[in-house]
Amino acid sequence: MLVRGWRSYFIVAIITLGVTMLAWLTLESYDHSRIHQRIQDDAQSVESNLRASLIRLMYTAEITGELLQQPSISVVDDPGQAINDILADFYKSVEAVILVDDELKIIQTYGSVNAHLAQQTELLVSPEDRLHIQQSQLQPLFVDGKNLANDAHHFALIVPFKDGSTSYFMVLLVDLQELFGATIRHHIQEGNQISVVRDNQPIFSFAANDELRNLWGKEFTIRIADSRFLFTLWPSHERFEQLHIVRPIYLPLAALFLLGLGFLAAYAINKRELNIKRLNNQLAELQLHLQTKNELQARLEFLSEHDALTELPNRNALIRYLIQHLAEQQAELGNTLVLQLNLDHFKDINNALGHKIGDELLRRVAHRLERLSLPGSYLARLGGDEFLLVKADVNSNDKAHEIATLVNQQIEPQFFINNHEIYSSFSIGMAFANDANYDAETLLRHADIALNKAKQIGYRGVCIYTQDQQSELSQRLYVLEQLHEAIESQKLEVHYQPIFDLRSNQIVSLEGLLRWRQHDGDLAFPEYFLPLVEDTGLIVRLTETILRKIFNQFKTWRDGEYHDLRIGINLSGKQLALPELPELLKENLRRTNIPAQLVYIEIREELYCSHAQFDDGILVTLKKLGFRLTVDGLGLNYASIAAMEKCVPHQLKIGQPLIEKLPYDVIQSLITDTMIKFSRHKAIEISAVGVENQQQVDFLLQRDCVSAQGYFLSRPVPAEQVQSILDAQIQQRG
Repeated sequence: MLVRGWRSYFIVAIITLGVTMLAWLTLESYDHSRIHQRIQDDAQSVESNLRASLIRLMYTAEITGELLQQPSISVVDDPGQAINDILADFYKSVEAVILVDDELKIIQTYGSVNAHLAQQTELLVSPEDRLHIQQSQLQPLFVDGKNLANDAHHFALIVPFKDGSTSYFMVLLVDLQELFGATIRHHIQEGNQISVVRDNQPIFSFAANDELRNLWGKEFTIRIADSRFLFTLWPSHERFEQLHIVRPIYLPLAALFLLGLGFLAAYAINKRELNIKRLNNQLAELQLHLQTKNELQARLEFLSEHDALTELPNRNALIRYLIQHLAEQQAELGNTLVLQLNLDHFKDINNALGHKIGDELLRRVAHRLERLSLPGSYLARLGGDEFLLVKADVNSNDKAHEIATLVNQQIEPQFFINNHEIYSSFSIGMAFANDANYDAETLLRHADIALNKAKQIGYRGVCIYTQDQQSELSQRLYVLEQLHEAIESQKLEVHYQPIFDLRSNQIVSLEGLLRWRQHDGDLAFPEYFLPLVEDTGLIVRLTETILRKIFNQFKTWRDGEYHDLRIGINLSGKQLALPELPELLKENLRRTNIPAQLVYIEIREELYCSHAQFDDGILVTLKKLGFRLTVDGLGLNYASIAAMEKCVPHQLKIGQPLIEKLPYDVIQSLITDTMIKFSRHKAIEISAVGVENQQQVDFLLQRDCVSAQGYFLSRPVPAEQVQSILDAQIQQRG
């Protein structure tokens, strides 16, 4: 009876709790439904007011267009006051008013003209927008205004009108961020929050926090031109509390009380069952532990000979397979082809899209290679972006090239990964087993040598190992050994080419140029040996040695009578990337007590464009240290001009390819003239490189480019000859 009483009480308690919880859930559901509706009403109110603001702006613009057609107002006679009177209500959101003719040439501009717009003589819009504007003769038209204001939240409202028989367009540069913000602040219900996103880019936010956004946010969309503005409205915590219409606080307390009674009633009944379950759980845990141990052991055995990412055989499995397979091939007098595959530009894909995309690409590539219909083949991943394919019974170069073509065709179709469309290909190095005397390690080394040669060919490069490649590799190693010895024994020299002031024919600067004095006495230029050095750790030691030489020699000249002399130092891309470069330069400045502003760091144009985009990059660091920055350029393009906006150089050099055909080549003359004018406008020093005759000197002087260097003026000479040239110059002055 006692047990039966407990059970009855427990059932009553559960029923009571169920009814209580049901009532609570019903009230809560009703409350939440009303809250959603009120937030939806608030969102519709804001949307209605936003659309009304846009309609009012377009209506006002139409009235302004009609006003400009009155006989009393002339477009040519500056109708600015009339425009300002009508558009006064929108003076914050309408940043500028532009009058253009039917060919979109700018006639007048009123309002706040930004630097981007001030440089324009013609309305810069897309070809599609231009067609829409010129076809719009009756009503206003919205188009994207990013080309006028250079940001994402500006639009241009185009209003056609006529002045007599002549067609014109009035262009209102509208800051939608300001227009939306003013409307929202004026009409939004207190306590609500809102954000505006254009094409997944946030342009406006009126919010303190977004904790309730996901559950209670209401969205609506407004389209302007071809852009979609997504508005999301949600309540703050205070507003959310105000929206509640019922507060069933006592129902949860009653439910908790009854739940406690239920637990007490169930405790006695479940105690025995819990003990049984505990014993069963312990048994299950032991069984699971044993199963996990067996699975882990099997997984470790698998990973010891397989790649974790692609699950292809790894290098260990490959070596074991090759040892057995090559022994069989040698006994049967057969031949085997090994193809070492390296994905082209995989590092760029990793840097641009991230390692997660890169890993998925490797999995997809491995899957496609596995589907190759090549009987008697074996596929493995060596690591990184390198795979190795073994194909038995291949005896000719033609057959080898057929297989290489088949491999690239297999991965040629694009990969679609996370909305990215990726194209890929292989550089392929191939080697035959008989050329390696059927030795696995030698065969893999031959394939690696061939792959390096294929990479030098470029995209989709294919190369078969030959003995000449081994000789070439040996020669590279020999050159590297000699370079190491040259650095240690101070056989690397710095020659200096004077830079002249063409007006006075006086030396104003020197450019340091690296040379290698070889055993036979001949001088090797950097183009011959610098790429080898950059691929090894020698680049650090070489940079230390050359900087010390240049600073020491420059200090010697400055300690004499040449206090205003400047020095130029060329740096390659690998040298710029050295983490220790700033400290090396600072150390040489402290050691020689040379002012940093007399030292010009010279880099190529493409390096400058790639580094200038970083606000805390090496170029900014060098400028902060006081060094002057020189860019060796071949003209002005969008990339170089954009880079100069981010990081202004101190000097621009006109490259030798532009100078060599002056003054006879019209195009190169025009480009050179433009660079000189651009440098003067930007207050950047300008200098010419590669001057070879008097006509080029006259051409530069006529355009006020007074700094130049070249064989016509002076060849690069050793340091000791520079001293005599400088002394002779002082004697001529005296």
